[in-house]
Amino acid sequence: MDDKLRDEILWLDLINSDWHDQLGWGRDEDRLLREEWLRRFLAPWGEPLSSGPLAEIRKKLADLRRLIRRMADDFAKNGAVRPADLSALNTVLGGAPLVRRVAASGPAYIIRDEKVESGLRALLADIAASFAEILARGEPRRIKACLNPDCRWIFYDNSKNRSRRWCENATGCGNMMKVRKHRSMKKKE
Repeated sequence: MDDKLRDEILWLDLINSDWHDQLGWGRDEDRLLREEWLRRFLAPWGEPLSSGPLAEIRKKLADLRRLIRRMADDFAKNGAVRPADLSALNTVLGGAPLVRRVAASGPAYIIRDEKVESGLRALLADIAASFAEILARGEPRRIKACLNPDCRWIFYDNSKNRSRRWCENATGCGNMMKVRKHRSMKKKE
């Protein structure tokens, strides 16, 4: 996966690591507690983080997940976020500042941002930045929560007319909800 695509879905991966059974069986799973999932999620930040104190990493990720989830839910419902949550997101972003550097790129020059921090603070800032990019440069009104009450999946609606109402996870909540509605209407007949 290229870095740009990974960065775009980073915040979604974190939020949706709090999995709920969309079929209505009442099961849920915190994927941050699954070591295999967590190590795969941490892999892009290198071995030092992947082999670090997982309890601290899990706690910090869970805290950030709650913050971004609350903000995503607020956007899905009202189209805005609370000022206190924006401030908290900025605190996470400030935990891993960037420095601008100029570099030669063939006959021209480019400016690039380089991280000052690495490890956990950089990881948290990268996730926060992926969400901040959606707020600042994306279309935050496309942040939606699946209308299947059992699912709770958050997604970014890329449809042309912004009309998606269900996620596209493995079982296809949209199709499942349409079938449920159809069966419910048949029972009433």
